[in-house]
Amino acid sequence: EVSRLGGLVIYLYFWIIYFLDFTQDSLFLNLLISSIPFVLISFKEDMFHNTTPKNRLIAMVISCLIFFYINPIYFPVIEIPYIGKIISLYPISIIFFTFSILVVMNGMNFIDGMNGLCGFTSSVILIVLIFLSNTYYDDQTIKLSYMYLAPMLIFLIFNFPFGKLFFGDMGAYFYGYLISILIINFFGRHENLLSWMAVLILFYPCMELLFSFIRKIKSNTNPFNPDNRHLHSIIFQNFLKYKYSKEKANFFSTLALLFFWIYPVSIKFIVLDDIYSILGLLFIAFISYLIFYKYFKP
Repeated sequence: EVSRLGGLVIYLYFWIIYFLDFTQDSLFLNLLISSIPFVLISFKEDMFHNTTPKNRLIAMVISCLIFFYINPIYFPVIEIPYIGKIISLYPISIIFFTFSILVVMNGMNFIDGMNGLCGFTSSVILIVLIFLSNTYYDDQTIKLSYMYLAPMLIFLIFNFPFGKLFFGDMGAYFYGYLISILIINFFGRHENLLSWMAVLILFYPCMELLFSFIRKIKSNTNPFNPDNRHLHSIIFQNFLKYKYSKEKANFFSTLALLFFWIYPVSIKFIVLDDIYSILGLLFIAFISYLIFYKYFKP
């Protein structure tokens, strides 16, 4: 009974911004053009709920390949001995970073189950990107981050806490796509930035997806089938168990996960080129996620 067209409104807004000549950034235009395949199929899913995960995944891969074809970029260096050199080979890097984008896109869609959760997560990531791009005087990333952040903050007014408008699959996929490519482009242009920092920034949606995928494989279920065993889902179920209304349970579930969606700001308090502090923060986030899941699991 609630519209899931919040993502469509934002997508059309970005096209209007471009045609009104507020920005002529080629990266921005190429993102809009390349996103058309998955935008169309996710719009169909939001309207009719009749698309398969396989078809949505194929559309996402096509969008990524279109983007890398029309907008060649420098890929970040992966600081893993030996493996990093393999990933740096051009055909392998296309596969690796396409997979990375798919993880972020689907992770954003996974956490879109609670009002505000995807919106707050995306907003914090963009704010951290603004901080980093200011530090490195990257005007393009600053401009695009502000451009992506503005409609998200307006959307959150309608989405949280009362759920008057939903992002839909299209909105979650679209922002996952924008953010992941913006981060790849930013880290690729600044070689002195450690790529593990990007992992830290995107930890929550990526962890949600990968943990869910492994969990389903271990329980012998199809990893592409949806279920209600995500971290935000089981927290929501716990609040319902204590006789909260669905609206209040939704509200408190998003707040209960504040640690994870606000966690990227921890970057502001570390030395940016210290890999040990970054890996330490990743370890804390990983252990915290497992503790949360173990504690709330019915």
